[in-house]
Amino acid sequence: MEVTRPLIRKLDAAVISKIAAGEMILRPFSVAKELLENSIDAQAKTIDLEVGDAPDRLFVIRDDGIGMTPDELEVALEAHATSKLSDEDDLLRISSLGFRGEALPSIGRVSRMEILTAPDASGAGVRVRIEGGVHSTFEPVARSQGTTIRVAELFYNSPVRKRFLKSSASEVRWIQKLVATYAYAFPDIHLSWTLRGEKKLDLPPVDGLAGRIAQVHGADHLDKLLTIEIETPRATIRGFVGVPELARPGSQHQTLLVNGRWVTAPWLTAALRQGFGDLLPPGRSPFAVLLFDLDPARVDINVHPTKREIRFLDESELFGTVVRAVKAQAQTLVPTWDLDPDNRGGGWNRGGGGTDTVRDGLRGGGVLGGSGGYAARTPLPDGSVISDLWSGPFGSTGGPGPGTGPSAPEEGGGTIEQGSDVDSAAGADLASGSSVESGLDPMSRQAVRYWQLHRRYILTQTADSLFVIDQHAAHERILYEQILERFETEPLPTQQLLVPLVLELEADEFEIFQQCLDVLTRVGVEAEEFGGQTVVVRGVPTLWKESPESLFRGLLADLTKTSSRDLDARFERLAANFACRSAIKTGRSLSLHEMGTLVHQLFECAVPHGDPHGRPTYVQVPIDDLDRRFGRH
Repeated sequence: MEVTRPLIRKLDAAVISKIAAGEMILRPFSVAKELLENSIDAQAKTIDLEVGDAPDRLFVIRDDGIGMTPDELEVALEAHATSKLSDEDDLLRISSLGFRGEALPSIGRVSRMEILTAPDASGAGVRVRIEGGVHSTFEPVARSQGTTIRVAELFYNSPVRKRFLKSSASEVRWIQKLVATYAYAFPDIHLSWTLRGEKKLDLPPVDGLAGRIAQVHGADHLDKLLTIEIETPRATIRGFVGVPELARPGSQHQTLLVNGRWVTAPWLTAALRQGFGDLLPPGRSPFAVLLFDLDPARVDINVHPTKREIRFLDESELFGTVVRAVKAQAQTLVPTWDLDPDNRGGGWNRGGGGTDTVRDGLRGGGVLGGSGGYAARTPLPDGSVISDLWSGPFGSTGGPGPGTGPSAPEEGGGTIEQGSDVDSAAGADLASGSSVESGLDPMSRQAVRYWQLHRRYILTQTADSLFVIDQHAAHERILYEQILERFETEPLPTQQLLVPLVLELEADEFEIFQQCLDVLTRVGVEAEEFGGQTVVVRGVPTLWKESPESLFRGLLADLTKTSSRDLDARFERLAANFACRSAIKTGRSLSLHEMGTLVHQLFECAVPHGDPHGRPTYVQVPIDDLDRRFGRH
């Protein structure tokens, strides 16, 4: 195949002065990154990285890309020599990865380096050795087209730098992450990575990003990913974000590539986090692999020597685009259920199609799924709105609420109590603090078993897993969405206090009270000014269970934490506050009917995965995981 050979040239002083300081080779990872990017820019289709006993002792990279002639190699060993730039305007159109041409001389000054390169398939290559920045005479050598670079004894002539190197284990982890990252960006390149003679990664070319993720993380990882595909006049964004259970502290598990370049962008990390909203607890960020294709003129990659931190001209627009895309996908993240009459004890099946069918849909976007994964929302089995668990103003049936007593026997069955020390208020309460009930599920009319563990968790089984639901968090989510829905239509109901509450407010409390009187009225608070910084509270929401003063001051404190311009955020914070304080608590026994109603209502929520504070509402344990724990595999 005929290739276009870019000319390596020495840059003019005017261009050099406008380029950020050259890459400082501070660690072995810096060497690996610079040389791997150069191999990709050289149009290599096969790249192999190898590390010996430690990354600073021996690092080797081999590629089959465009090699260099002796004349080009001579120029490439000089500072500020590159094939990527010719004048100052090119700095506005950078589309390559390593454009400065400073990697080779920078590395050569602090190591013992050897370069073998051949410009074509004739087999005639050249070898040169560089030690402490001084290179030997060029020697002819036989080599197929491409380049091999060996870097040995990094910082042998800089003992202070060498002393402060990170551990070899840390560098190895970063190099492996580097290989995986550029494998995502360039799925048509065969990348491999060898450590101490053992092949750690071997990634042949695949058809697309999903195939790469399966190579790096395993095919099962695809079951927990959501597809992101965005087309705007400014950018094309494609890739995947992980379901909440893949979230981790920090952002090391996020991979962001802009025009093929691996970058860090705190605002992008924040956009991903915001897209999931209250599905993630504080301090955790979602797994993500996202590729951004932008006009190079709208990205400034020349703001930091490592080129990992970059600037975007359209940062605010892109932020909103990412938030909306992630939010739309996160809201589809709901298990679908098919009743399985043959499943012992009732239970459920996972809907959404088989593994192969779902994975075939990767290229078309949507939700990834499969056994143990997630699928798009579908109605619950009876297709109806479940009667409300809470019997207050939101209740549609006036049925029993949690803890009001055992449910009446269901037609054709009944509540079967097992164990000893039966608690008359909620079925069988075992000495361990657990209760077990089985009978007809109140909604599906199918035989289902529920276990209440330590009056805290509801356990049930699906076709292929154990489902554990946090009763308080689940009820919080249900109430939160009910309250928000009510906010949109009419004020919450108010109950009048027998004796009005007179409160002297602090200056900041009084100010927020004056600003938010309409909001307070909509959530069921009846209050008015009473002279100076005094207010009189005459009514509170009917669902409130705590003292009126703690309610009122708590609401004012919540309102101070949100922007006065963001009314939706204020309502959401108040709804979360109400839901948390009104939900059933840990320690309350529940009957079969109550447990079944709670489970059904949870999965009719728009976003059932987490409570309003980001804690999970349920955990799913695949039966395969239990089998492994018991040595059945």
